[in-house]
Amino acid sequence: MNIQVATLPEGGMLFEGEEPGSILDIGDAPEFLGLQGPVRYSITASRSCGELMVAGSLSAPATFRCRRCCEPVEIEVRDNAFERIIDVPDGNESVDLTPSIREAMILAFPNYPLCSGECRGLCPQCGQNLNRRLCGCVPPAGDGRWSALDRLGP
Repeated sequence: MNIQVATLPEGGMLFEGEEPGSILDIGDAPEFLGLQGPVRYSITASRSCGELMVAGSLSAPATFRCRRCCEPVEIEVRDNAFERIIDVPDGNESVDLTPSIREAMILAFPNYPLCSGECRGLCPQCGQNLNRRLCGCVPPAGDGRWSALDRLGP
C-alpha cells in the first residue's frame, strides 16, 4: 500500500481497502495454515514536519492449527490499534506501508490458537481426538520417583 505524501491534505485522509494476503509472505509456520482472504485496512494518514503519521485498523481471516487437537480453526486476525510514524525525507513522494502492515499482522497472530476454550486435545497414548470421541486408554501410572512426595499430603 503506497501513500502519496505530497497529495495529503492538511487534516489527513482516510484510506480504506484491501491488499492481497500474499503481502504477509509467511514461510513455514507449523500452526499457520494460510490466509482465507485479503488483508483489509482502514487507515487515516496525515503529514507533519517531515513525518507521515498513520493510524487505523487491519484485519484478515486466517486458518491456524489448534494447538491441542491439531484441527484447522479459522480466526479473524485483527490489529485495531495500528499506528506508525515514518520519517519522510525531502523529495520522497510516496511511502510504502506494506512492510509495516505485514509486521503488524504477523504480531497480531494468536500465540496459542485453539478451536475452543473447551478443546480436550489428543490422547497422549493413541492420538484419538478427544473432542470427537473418548478412547479406552488407561492413563499411565504416576512416576514412582515422586511417590514419597505424594504421601506427604496437604
